[in-house]
Amino acid sequence: MEIIGLIVAGVSAFVFGLSVLVNRSSLHSVWYFFLTTVGASVWALGIATFLTLKDSSVLLPFVQAYYIAAALIVVSMFSSASTIATDGGGGRGVGFAWLSFFVLASLIIFVPKFMIDGIIIDRYNSVRLLPVGYAIYSAFFLILFAITVGVLMLRTRNEKQKGSNIQLRWLMYSYGIPGVFGAIFNLILPALGNYQLIWIGPLSALIFIPFAYTAIARHGLFDIRSATVRTIGYSLTLAVMAGGYVLLAYGISVLFFGGRVSEGVGLSPANVSIALLLAFLFQPIKNFFDRLTNKIFYRGQYDQQEFFLEFGRILSYD
Repeated sequence: MEIIGLIVAGVSAFVFGLSVLVNRSSLHSVWYFFLTTVGASVWALGIATFLTLKDSSVLLPFVQAYYIAAALIVVSMFSSASTIATDGGGGRGVGFAWLSFFVLASLIIFVPKFMIDGIIIDRYNSVRLLPVGYAIYSAFFLILFAITVGVLMLRTRNEKQKGSNIQLRWLMYSYGIPGVFGAIFNLILPALGNYQLIWIGPLSALIFIPFAYTAIARHGLFDIRSATVRTIGYSLTLAVMAGGYVLLAYGISVLFFGGRVSEGVGLSPANVSIALLLAFLFQPIKNFFDRLTNKIFYRGQYDQQEFFLEFGRILSYD
């Protein structure tokens, strides 16, 4: 089930970032935010592939990809934290961070023994890490992550406008909490020899998305509120339907086919019935999430239709 969670987290992160970019692509901070979600997506999907495949000869590129993706996340986080609400490129600090990232990525790709000594195929695939290279990689991630959180804390404290202050605070939550999960399960524990829990770190994207959605949709970050609220409704609808399909298919396979999902469900009548059921449920589920997201993110705002109706009643009294 962790593989399914990783796939959901990876796809959701990319769709979320793309929806933000499409609606506000003119800002540097939005592009950096999008790259953060791209990194989260590749990180989750790369680890899902690594844990699924059992051929060590093809796994090295996926290992390199998810380590580079994690580095991309932290450098993009730092860049967006430095440029949010400034509409600038971020200056020398951001430039140096990206230069360091490209150097580190080049070492991972072109120097095979920089930090990856080998891949172990077992019940839980794992990687043998080389101490010096891994220490350099870990230092890059942890230092840049600490600076990112520090920048957001400092900017939150110094920001005088209440709206911008709240936006920065929620952005700090959306970056800080998942970053701690990633540092623990994907840096510290592997350094101590525990590689079995690396799937937990990318699932923090499912924490990042709600916090970032709240900053954008309810508190106006990037000024794309209404478009993002619509995206929330559709995303939650699709997530519920996808999750419901997986659970129903798995339940049917366990009850009637002895747990053989691929053989028992496939294109069987049971599979078709589930798909038809979910198709009929799509609109009610979507309506539910439309009402829920409007209540959460537009609470306290006027209803335009209700306003004009009331305005018409007032005029009719004249």
